[in-house]
Amino acid sequence: MNLAFYDSRDAESTTVDGVEIPLAADYTAPFAYLLSKLNRNALNAADTFDPEAALVDTGYSLVEPFDAERIPLITVHGLFSHPLTWVDVHNDLMADPVIRKHYQIWHFNYPPGLPLLESAEIFREKTDELYAFFDTDGSNTAMRSTVIFAHSMGGLIAKTVVTNSGSEIVEAYTEVPFEELEITPEDKEAFGKMVFFESRPFVKRVVFIAVPHRGSEISDNYIGWAGRLLTSTPKDYAALFGRVRSKLSPEQLKPGAEKAFEQKDNSIKNLSPNDPTIKALSELSIEADVPFHSIIGDQGIGNGEEGTDGVVTYKSAHLEGAESELIVPTNHGAHLHPLAILELKRILKLHLAQLGLE
Repeated sequence: MNLAFYDSRDAESTTVDGVEIPLAADYTAPFAYLLSKLNRNALNAADTFDPEAALVDTGYSLVEPFDAERIPLITVHGLFSHPLTWVDVHNDLMADPVIRKHYQIWHFNYPPGLPLLESAEIFREKTDELYAFFDTDGSNTAMRSTVIFAHSMGGLIAKTVVTNSGSEIVEAYTEVPFEELEITPEDKEAFGKMVFFESRPFVKRVVFIAVPHRGSEISDNYIGWAGRLLTSTPKDYAALFGRVRSKLSPEQLKPGAEKAFEQKDNSIKNLSPNDPTIKALSELSIEADVPFHSIIGDQGIGNGEEGTDGVVTYKSAHLEGAESELIVPTNHGAHLHPLAILELKRILKLHLAQLGLE
């Protein structure tokens, strides 16, 4: 009796005694195994309400060995969520032999209750570390063709790797130029990492799914207020912003910034259409050489510009300049709708075609 091992990403069948036998594979098992190793319960809302305690699990989960020939497909989850939200998408994508041949899926995990600026900084930092490790000289063609799928608040985080901030974020809070802030060099460095960012050249396409680019009114209703009260702010973040605020006089603050500094900051508060961070982020343009797509949920049928998925309105999720926009008849979990998954497959194959990899 012979025992043979096959890489399920490459082997579709094998031959036994002259007979070709198709091979079956379970692409969920490695994903489920990695999630089981998290130090915290990935399904627990406590990761939103107590994000500081969940920072230990922040980072990437690679569900298969790194392959320098396959294009990274990065997923970024949203609020009250976790990488497991992508399991159905993951399974459907890996069941497609063309996608399985050309892509490797990397799931990014972060505590969704963190303030938006901190989550985005961590995403950029962890992504840069991963790319520096796997592509030390920046010459790997596959890695420099990366695609991002981002759901809900994850889209706001992902946007910071395909835009250049300039001084927009700082100017949303204060009249004082960053260089003139009278804070310590250590605080200036820490604050600067959050408010300044540049597009990453290895990201070549983004799909925004049910993303509140202009915020969500839910942040300001009673549900949102309850979530704000329950969600803590990491101590280091609160202390840093407190020190920055202490160096600014009331007349040096932009409208709305005083409230942003005084109230404890968290992702639920940041989703308010009036929040300085989200207002500034909504004004940033995606790099011209990065195609992007929108998938938007609509609980109604054909409501168009007046539509909503129950959390994010069409007007908030819509972005001018998208290479494609698909409205699916569903709630805020638009990434799980069968039409959305078909669209994701179409976009991935379009990406391959434009790279000459069909």
